Amino acid sequence: TVVPPCCSQDMGHPVPVIHHTDLYHPHNDPDDHWDLATLYGLMTRGNIDLKGIVIDHPLNAAKESNEPTWGDPALCAVGQLNHLCGSAVPVVVGSSNPFDPDTDYASSGSAGSGVDFLLQTLEESLEPIAITVTGSCRDIAIAGKAAPDLFQEKCRGIYLNAGTGTTDQSKGANQEWNVLLEPEAYRAVFEIPCPIYWVPCFEAMDFRVATYGSYWTFNQREILPALSQPLQNYFLYALSRSEDPKWLRYLDGKPDPDLMKQFSAQRRNMWCTAGFLHMAGLICDMEGMIHFADSSVESVFSFEPISMTLGSGGVKDWRSDPQSTDRFIFKVRDVERYPCAMTAALKTVLSEIAPSEVKVRIEDATGPLVSRTFAILKDRIEHRCSARVIESASDAEIVLTIDADL
Repeated sequence: TVVPPCCSQDMGHPVPVIHHTDLYHPHNDPDDHWDLATLYGLMTRGNIDLKGIVIDHPLNAAKESNEPTWGDPALCAVGQLNHLCGSAVPVVVGSSNPFDPDTDYASSGSAGSGVDFLLQTLEESLEPIAITVTGSCRDIAIAGKAAPDLFQEKCRGIYLNAGTGTTDQSKGANQEWNVLLEPEAYRAVFEIPCPIYWVPCFEAMDFRVATYGSYWTFNQREILPALSQPLQNYFLYALSRSEDPKWLRYLDGKPDPDLMKQFSAQRRNMWCTAGFLHMAGLICDMEGMIHFADSSVESVFSFEPISMTLGSGGVKDWRSDPQSTDRFIFKVRDVERYPCAMTAALKTVLSEIAPSEVKVRIEDATGPLVSRTFAILKDRIEHRCSARVIESASDAEIVLTIDADL
């Protein structure tokens, strides 16, 4: 197993991360909302330090469809999770201009806010940063061509969630969605002089769990009902393609039972969870328990050192190469147990995103006394601590559930 250079246990503090995504509202595929919440969960656990989020320009993915069926970058989703986690992760929108392999980006000036943000964040960081790519490769490719030396010095690894493990054209080699968004940019990422952790979305384009593909699926009822109510509302807002402009207040109160029933019954395709864990210096055992990457337990996934040959459309060929130190491919070590393990791990990470609780024990209390005590505590918390009480439990124990940013 390749132990990532960004192992949080070795570093003694969270791994700095930039997340690049095609996150929209209304969504194209809501797996991106699950992925974003996963990163916030890892940040809440103390495994990563999310330095920023770059969202693909909405017209990026419309090249073959003229007009996208999805909405604009989901800045509201970032705002919701920032609020729930008491954080202030910055978000920018990527370039609207396609990657041009013949352009000298190093001398052509600004290439857009997304690229500028990437380069500035790398430049100002005191330590190398990990980058996740779960959408188009456009901004990463432009940034890598503009400042290859900066990536060599300051990027500890690019986790590239794109492509297929197979190189057989008859099985869909280089025909995966994220590749087709911009094939030349996809190819260019592999030329950036930093470690590349390649996470093919599929082994072949058949939506099956396989050895060299990260794809897995779960039923949303396995996780959604177990999450905190504000986080449930975050998902319901995205899954229902809500048009409610009050996206922050949508997090309040009880989740809509009809929407919970509707969306708990749906299956969700996923691709990025294992790569996120590895990036954070973590592994997942066969039962879905999370451990530090240098643990002796057997992980359900690994990264295999490889050497590769590039073609005009992306990866032409690759082979296992134990001597490689900067190119790796994702590998499922147990195809049968991988989906259940990922489901358990995802549930564990997302369970970290929950409101804070303050418990007050009242001995031999009567109902009216508990109610009056709760009212007093609620008033003091809301007016003196700039927090808002969401719910309570009665009887002899009062539970005040408050916003996490207290």
